[in-house]
Amino acid sequence: MDKKRLQQLYTLISRSDGWLSARELAARLHTSTRTVRNYIREINREKPYILSSQYGYQMNRYLPASDLEPRIFPEKPAPERPSDRIFYIIRRFIVCQELTMEQLMAELYISDRTLEQDLNAIRQLLPAFQLKLKTKKDRIFLSGPMYEQRRLAYYCIFQTMDIQYPTLEFICGSFPEYDCARVSDILDRTIDTYGLSVNGYEHYDLLLYVIIQLREIHLGHGLPGPECPVECIHNYPEYPIAGHLAKELGGLIGHSYTIWEQEYLTVLLISKTYRSDPGKARLLPNYIPIRNTVAEFIRMAGAALQISLEDPKLIEKLTCYFQRLLVRQQMGFYTKSLFFDALKYRYPIIQDVCAWCLLHFSRQFHISVDRNEVGFLTMLLCEYVKEKGYPFEQPVPCTLICPTFGHFPETLLNTLQERLGPSIHVDTVIDTLDVESITARDRLTLSVIPVANRPFILPVSPYPRSTDFRHIYEEIHKIKMRRYCRSLHAFLSRMMTPDTFFVDSRLKSREDQLAGDCAR
Repeated sequence: MDKKRLQQLYTLISRSDGWLSARELAARLHTSTRTVRNYIREINREKPYILSSQYGYQMNRYLPASDLEPRIFPEKPAPERPSDRIFYIIRRFIVCQELTMEQLMAELYISDRTLEQDLNAIRQLLPAFQLKLKTKKDRIFLSGPMYEQRRLAYYCIFQTMDIQYPTLEFICGSFPEYDCARVSDILDRTIDTYGLSVNGYEHYDLLLYVIIQLREIHLGHGLPGPECPVECIHNYPEYPIAGHLAKELGGLIGHSYTIWEQEYLTVLLISKTYRSDPGKARLLPNYIPIRNTVAEFIRMAGAALQISLEDPKLIEKLTCYFQRLLVRQQMGFYTKSLFFDALKYRYPIIQDVCAWCLLHFSRQFHISVDRNEVGFLTMLLCEYVKEKGYPFEQPVPCTLICPTFGHFPETLLNTLQERLGPSIHVDTVIDTLDVESITARDRLTLSVIPVANRPFILPVSPYPRSTDFRHIYEEIHKIKMRRYCRSLHAFLSRMMTPDTFFVDSRLKSREDQLAGDCAR
């Protein structure tokens, strides 16, 4: 176990008047909750210095005051699991830049063979971040872009902490040496002042990246040169905004931002914020090809959805989105979409159209598009379709078999309308058993009386119960899926022509083939 962290844990608990949860302690110590429990177990090995409950941990005030004085604990090997050791070693590389085998073996209390196994596991992880583990004489260090090391640090935080999304409390607990709340206020003020927008999830994602950047600059690990892979980064309207933001952030740590750090801050703003008006983005070299791609996407999406989407404002908005997507993918700043699965099941055709567009975009601009971008693009398109009042889906036509008796079938029709709303449209009411002409294709048929030899007719009670409505919704879903499959087949038939799979044997390279496909 790490002697310093063991002492920090004891100090944190001793200075607290209330209960501290394992997750909060793990965040402050940059470790896992399991390691915190191991530390508590080590502290309580001789006496119950720390009490535990469902609320967390607290000092045992029933012990004499002399027993609760600061103590020095014997050091033992930590962390224990191989996965914990791997991320511990990665964090040490990021902080110290260079380490020796002897130093790591001494810290972890492991053999050279075990350390070599851990280093091999790290080598397999690093290519995803464009990094390598190199050895020079007896020293080991990370080789690769510094901005990728920061992305690796971000990845390690989520791998060692049991969270899905960062929160302000989590970030403040993870970096107590910095005034994270004030940094958050500075970001909020800057975003509002310059007309940018950001949702709550990506706001804390942006804050976490900015705090990591502050820490690296504070430790003297600033970007050594022009590493930003985004072309014409100075022409983006976010560049001067990043300059003003860099001055305020630099004042917090007493270090000035270099021009390369300002570029990095620029790509953070581009990747995590949104702008409805393209503004100066029209002057970027990639504006015309991206706009042409968006116009083609709009045309095909409108044909697939059978609605008109050719609106100049929508084209400008999506062009701005794709410009930012290009920066986001080049820098590897991925954010998990909260809407992917929900939109997949609610509006599958719209999501399929967006997935096809992103695939076409990735091939044209030679990038790898993250899966979550499909959810964001689908959300943008759904928002526009809803604003214009286009129906997302047509109601399922319904035939009701109900004898005329008293207030029936009017009472039953009102009940169905109240419970099912626009999901169905009852266009036919039959009050006899002459149902020979009824077909099951894309039509819901409800009957309050049993109909022999008609298995596709759904029986319901004259006074429907929750069970009846559950069966009705299941049948509606089946009909919609049949509709969806036919629409998807028609869409793919239009898009996947034989020319799509045709390869000209006269072409000399894959690039020529891609250029030909894009031209078609």
